[in-house]
Amino acid sequence: MTDITQILSDILNGSGNGTGNVDVDLNDLL
Repeated sequence: MTDITQILSDILNGSGNGTGNVDVDLNDLL
């Protein structure tokens, strides 16, 4: 699993993986 800090950093950085991973991470948190 990804750490919350990793998720937040991905959201803030908007890194190459894009919103796809962000959506998955948000779903994992729910």
